[in-house]
Amino acid sequence: MKHICDNWRSEWRLLGLVVSFVWITGFGCSAPGQTVKGAQRIAVVRQATAAPAGKVSFKSLDAAVAFKLATGHGLLFTDAVRVNGNEARFFLVDTGSNITVIGADTAEKLEIEAGNTTLNVGGRQVGGIASVDLSLGPVTIRGHPVGIMDLAPLQKFTKPVVGILGADVLGKIPFTLDYHQARLVLHNPSRFTPPREAQMFDLRIVKLQSGPGLASTDESVGTPAVAAKVNGHELTMVLDTGLSRGVFIGRSDASRQPARIGRPVPPLREAAVVASQESNRHVFFDVTEMDVLGKRWRDLPFAMTPVSSSDAQGTPEHESRISAVGGTLLREYRLTFDMPHRRLWVSRSEVPQVPVDVIEAKNFAGVPPVVEAVEYGDVPMLKQVLASGASLRFRSEAGYNILHSAVVGGSTQCMEMLLSQEGCPKLSEATPDGVTPLILAAGLCEPDLVQVMLKAGAEPNARTETGHTALHAAADSGCLLAAKFLLQAGAKPGATQADGQPPMALAAGKGDAQMVRLLLESGADLNWTAGNGGSILHFAAYGGNTDILQLALPKLPKVAIDRTSKQGATPLMIAAERGNVAFVRGLIDAGADATKRTGIHASLGTLAAIHYAAMKGRSEVVQLLRQNSVPPDQTTGRGLTPLMLAAGVGDIASVKALLEAGAQANKSDNDKMTALHYAAKRGQPAVIPLLVRAGAPVAAAAAKGVRPLDFAALRGDKDVAHVLVEAGADPMEKGEHGFSAIDLARQQKHRDIAVFFERISRHSRE
Repeated sequence: MKHICDNWRSEWRLLGLVVSFVWITGFGCSAPGQTVKGAQRIAVVRQATAAPAGKVSFKSLDAAVAFKLATGHGLLFTDAVRVNGNEARFFLVDTGSNITVIGADTAEKLEIEAGNTTLNVGGRQVGGIASVDLSLGPVTIRGHPVGIMDLAPLQKFTKPVVGILGADVLGKIPFTLDYHQARLVLHNPSRFTPPREAQMFDLRIVKLQSGPGLASTDESVGTPAVAAKVNGHELTMVLDTGLSRGVFIGRSDASRQPARIGRPVPPLREAAVVASQESNRHVFFDVTEMDVLGKRWRDLPFAMTPVSSSDAQGTPEHESRISAVGGTLLREYRLTFDMPHRRLWVSRSEVPQVPVDVIEAKNFAGVPPVVEAVEYGDVPMLKQVLASGASLRFRSEAGYNILHSAVVGGSTQCMEMLLSQEGCPKLSEATPDGVTPLILAAGLCEPDLVQVMLKAGAEPNARTETGHTALHAAADSGCLLAAKFLLQAGAKPGATQADGQPPMALAAGKGDAQMVRLLLESGADLNWTAGNGGSILHFAAYGGNTDILQLALPKLPKVAIDRTSKQGATPLMIAAERGNVAFVRGLIDAGADATKRTGIHASLGTLAAIHYAAMKGRSEVVQLLRQNSVPPDQTTGRGLTPLMLAAGVGDIASVKALLEAGAQANKSDNDKMTALHYAAKRGQPAVIPLLVRAGAPVAAAAAKGVRPLDFAALRGDKDVAHVLVEAGADPMEKGEHGFSAIDLARQQKHRDIAVFFERISRHSRE
């Protein structure tokens, strides 16, 4: 059911950030690699014929072979891969993936047939697995298992994706990765010497667990990780070159403490490729401090975990994605991995000189060097390209200019350098939707950038096409410090969007009492009414923070507590539907009318608070309302009782509470439907025995003669049918409509139900 708070505006979220996030599977492209000398090619042929299946061999006389990588959005790609002797270009170099994956279209072209085995790639099932001869420059592996995956949905670069080069290949020999120099160096294991003047760390090889139905063909396969601390908590962090931005906090790490690591911030840093289920959506955290690779990092605002805030403790055995550090941080280092011996050497990577003649050249991701620098807060690179005369007149497909890109990067140094340059865009320049860099910074909760731009003359009251201001963005993202800077610079606390919502509406809807208090202290009007009729109490009821209720009630007229929106909803109704028990109690204690029936529903008619609670399975709210003298059989405009609604969603606790309070199990609505009809229609067998014991008639006929068992037959619901038959329903008895339940099951071709009914009928005759 949609309510007044369901359509909050967050215009800056609609921009579609151009920053790409590779979620395990990755996507990629690359540049040509070096070729092996003629004498070395002969050695390749001779040794390849004798190489045992599944074993690695280094086909070069040199101590190391280097390859130039292609880079884009913080990711690395190579052309040095060959599969079954065929060139397979544009492989993502992904140390965070435990196995190598080939795109399904490439597998088809190379006539690679998938087997029945599946593998777990970062918690995701990949299958089937094929056995191929694979080479990465001088490294060859005979009979190597690779996953086959459809990479078509991930084609976000200008060149086609072929595959993902995982740690099962990279980790066979020592190798060096360097983001700044865009180089991959493969070291001959028999002649490998650690790099000079590099700091050595113990390397942990983390094995990603297989889930149900998944099997690993190589128990040694894992991903490289190091010891780290995040917000003071000791973690193991995978060094994931396939993770383009910042830090990822895995489920078990995030749930170690009752209050999870970090505070939630808006999910705007990445366009993540995740499942649509709520439990898999990302929650983003503000990492206050992280110690990794010998450096202490502060204020990393794009950490995340793929579990909802209500999820319970995670366990390593069932971990879908452990904590990782990605390209934003790794680009500063030259990393030499020796996975077989569990060692990592780390040294600083020097920024390469960018030739003047290619200073405007875009990489395969469509980004010139200056944008790449600001998007990753790379101050040394930005200094160099600015000194070479790089143009600042960039525009992305989403309408971002160079200042928007700098906001995404999050570096105040980069922003200050840009603002000091001739030819820098004006701070008033906006996207086609009207989003200025200041609005974007407030929405991304970058208070330091907000302050820098305000000092440089940014207009604090600029508005998007729909009236969204920077203060709205700060309120929506919970960025209190940014809101303070904006208000000090003259931002209007009462400015409303096109839908009539001021910043306070967004803050109240988020349950952000501190933001509401700040806005009130800055002169915001508590008595505003949004375009849909919602008040501060309506939005606060959605957020559920009783601190806001206590702030508002003393300053509002008495009538405000029962004010209705244009949908007829009172604050109490919204709090009841959301299951915000404490807020419901606070409203009732303040005198809210718990029996008021003004809420509008297209099919149920007018509703009261108890109906909203019952239809959402909010049993605690139902019981609380009952304790405050709400009639257990209060009907909706179409005659439905709370018992019918609770039965329809299978809320056993509410059904029990309502029956104990005297609700009538045999009561029917305007269509002659009883609670038992609704339980059967919605497939809720668990509540049926409760209703039958309370006197619900098993064979009661609703409109058109439909009985509860008829619903089970029409739906093919064997569980409901079984419970109803046990309660005395007769599948052979014809109803007013002229059909028996077994007739209806046969008509709908629900064979299992029909056979069950026939067996019941035979037993009854015998």
